[in-house]
Parts: sequence; C-alpha cells; structure tokens
Amino acid sequence: MGSHSAGTSGTVASRHSAWLVLAFGAILSAAMVAGFPDDVGVKVLAMTVLWLSSVISVRMDLAHPFVWLGGTFLLYTASGPLLFHLGLHPIPVWSGILIEELDFSFAMDLQYMAFLVVCAVIGPGRVTFEPALRDIRIRALFDGVLPVLAVALLLAVFGVAEVLTEGFTQKIDVIRYGSWATRLGFGLNITATCVGVYLIKQFVEGRPPAAYATILFFIALGVINVMVVGERNFLFRFMVIAFFTIHVAHRRVSFGMFLLLGIIASLFISVMGGLKMVAVSEQVLGPFALSFEDMIGLSGFSKNPSVVNDSAPLLYAKILLVMALGNEFMTAGNNLAMLVTRVPTEIPFQNGWTLFNDVVRALQPGFLVRQEANNTTSIYNWLFFPENTERGGGQGFSFVGTGYFNFGIPGVILVMSVFGVAVRGAYHWAGRSPFGLAFFLGFIPVAIQTARGDLSGPVSQSLKHVLLPLLSMVFVSYLVNRRQGIARAS
Repeated sequence: MGSHSAGTSGTVASRHSAWLVLAFGAILSAAMVAGFPDDVGVKVLAMTVLWLSSVISVRMDLAHPFVWLGGTFLLYTASGPLLFHLGLHPIPVWSGILIEELDFSFAMDLQYMAFLVVCAVIGPGRVTFEPALRDIRIRALFDGVLPVLAVALLLAVFGVAEVLTEGFTQKIDVIRYGSWATRLGFGLNITATCVGVYLIKQFVEGRPPAAYATILFFIALGVINVMVVGERNFLFRFMVIAFFTIHVAHRRVSFGMFLLLGIIASLFISVMGGLKMVAVSEQVLGPFALSFEDMIGLSGFSKNPSVVNDSAPLLYAKILLVMALGNEFMTAGNNLAMLVTRVPTEIPFQNGWTLFNDVVRALQPGFLVRQEANNTTSIYNWLFFPENTERGGGQGFSFVGTGYFNFGIPGVILVMSVFGVAVRGAYHWAGRSPFGLAFFLGFIPVAIQTARGDLSGPVSQSLKHVLLPLLSMVFVSYLVNRRQGIARAS
C-alpha cells in the first residue's frame, strides 16, 4: 500500500523548472496558433503540444490534473474539430447548418485559450497523498461508508424498478414519461463515491484481492445498468474512480498504460452506446446494430470523398478513429463551433443570465421538483435543436461555450479561471486530509465530464453526489462511535 502517484511539492529549483517547461510549451503552442490562424489541424496539434508540455512539467504524475483533466479536455474539445479537419466528420449537418460552414477555427482558438488559462491557474505543483492515507481520521469515512452505500443503492433500485415496471424500451421514454422515481437515478452517482471510499479502505487494510473483486462486481453492475436503464454515466464514473484509487492507494500506473486504457475506454464508451437498454428492447441485436451504424455513419461512410480510394486497412483505421472520437467526444467542439458561428451575430450574449440560472439549478433538489429548462445547456438545445429537445433528446453543450455565451472571450477566461481554482483546490486538499482525498477521487469524473456541459453540472454533482455522501459517512461514523461509547460506559 502506498501513494506512488504523487511526489512532494519539491524544491524551489524543481518548481521553477516545472514552470519553465510549462512556459516553453505555452510559447511554442501559441506560436503555432498565431502562425497558422486558419488551420484547424495545426491548432489541434498546438493544443496537444501544450498538454504534453504540461504532462512533462509534472513528470507524468497521473494524479496531477494536468494529466487526467488536460488529456480528457483535449479529447472532448478537439475531437469534433479534428474530424472536421480530416474530412471524417460523421454528421454533415449540425442544427440545420452544413458542418463546413461552422467556425471550427475560432472554436479551437477559444478552447486552446481555455486550456492555457486552466494550466496557469492550477500550476505544476505536485502533492503527495501518503499523509492522508495514514491519517487516523480516515477511519471516520471507513466506519460510515457501508450504511451510506446501502442507502445509495436503495435509491438507485427505485429508478431501475420504474424502468422495468413501466416497460420503457428507449432512453428517451425514461426522460419523457418517467415519474419522480426515475429522478432517483442519482443514487448510482453516490454509489460510485461510496465504493471509491470502500476501495481505499480495502487497500489501506491490505486486502487488494477483495478490492479487485469489488471492482469487477460493480463494473458488471454498471454494464447491466447500461443494458437495462440505458445510462452509461455510472459505469464511466465508477471506472474512473476505481482507476485512480488503485493508482493512489495501491499500485502506480504508468503514463503509457494510462494512454492505452484511455484509447480502449474511448472505444468502449462507443460500444456501450450501442448497448443502451438492449436487455429490455424487443430486439436483441437490432438496437445495437442500428446504434452502431448511426454512431459512425456506416451507411454513408463509404461515399465520403476522403475514404473512397483508401485501402482496407486505412479504411478500418479511419472507422476506428471515428468510433473513438465521434458521438460522446465530438459534441463539445461541434456545439462551440455552432455557438461562435451564430453568437452574437444572430443571438446576443446572455450577460450572466444563464450562469446565474446554472448556479440556482445546481442548488435545487432536482429529485423533488422538476426543474425548469433554463440552464445554459437547456437554452442552447432549445435554441438550436428544438425538435430533438421537444422529443426529450439533447446534444449536450460546451463548458467553454458557457463562458462565451454570456460574456464572449472575457467570459471564457472568467469561467475557466473559476474552474481552475476549484480543481487546484480539490487537488491540494487531497494531500492534506483523508476527507479531501476521498473528495478528490469522487471529483475527478465530475471534472472530466465538465467539458461537454455547463456550470450546473460540476457544482451540483460536486456538492450533492460527492461532498454530501462523504459528510454523511462522517455523521454515521459519529453516531456509531457515540453509541459504542455509551454502551461501553454502561
């Protein structure tokens, strides 16, 4: 057992060296963007250079936000522009506009700037988690985790039971016709947080086989949830938490393995999209095959001018690339390109109105009241995808777009600065206390998914699905210990 993932903050010289490496990457990448102002491909490459420089500056420490946040932010934001640049974009029209007419170049400028701001705010300082793992206060979490986990699973069961009893066979049916019980699906998010703490407990107590058995069990549960309820979020969230728990509390994972697993995961997410609710559909293979075909545009892919004369190996490679980058990952870049194309020329800046709505929505108990569709993501989808939204669907959004939609370029800087402060705070808190470490592990998947949403997502989930369950564990532990103390005294 031990934290092999993070080093100490280091000497003054090493910290200066880290900043120099990051600065070199920033200058080099900025020169690439400035030198090729109209080349989307070069801008994707420049953002990749900035990410790799940030990774080197922290010595490939996987637990540092530069690695996991930077890598996934690059994946979510650059996938759409890259597919467009390569002529492989699987969707020819986005909200009634030809994909060629969207301003992917300016979108990449904003996304590059956003990542640069986040890097500057977070900084390359590194922490060690060993003190938190050895802190006696970690027992407060361990003593209270199982009761909270049981409650979370019970909440999730109500949501699954609703799907089964009502006979829903499509995810959109759950959204449109589900009762209050379907809104208890957040129990699975809390479950992921609780299992993360339970895994730390097993590793700290020297029971790795039990921890790995727990991981396999909940992965199987996540796959079943996809096939029955059509929700991939729990599976994604749990696998991310399990990966970093292993890395922090048990055995170091190499950067190369991180990249390999990331590639596999991107393909796995696409495959899971084809398995949504397949267990309750009237057909077994049909939904998967149709979803798979729609996902990568197989019906029209062979007619794409960029693949007409390709050899079979190259064609398959391009199909795999579209599988990996399409669907889940390309929407944030698509949405921002749409936004900058039409705002403020057709639609005015919102001047903070949707940001305020995001915060209000995040603080509301959504499982008790049906929330109004007035957050940034909802407004964007109603404006640009009204028919799909009316049917209960949605195209997500873009966190960079959240700032731009309200205040333009200054809004991007503002939103990304606040986000960077939050990520930096969570990371450094993890090195100071066991509670902070547990929060950080639960916060990682929340921060990763921020790229394709608005401000309401990270605020709501960080407070309700991560912080609240951890506070509940401490409270339960207090009650148990108090009762035991009374029993011993009597």
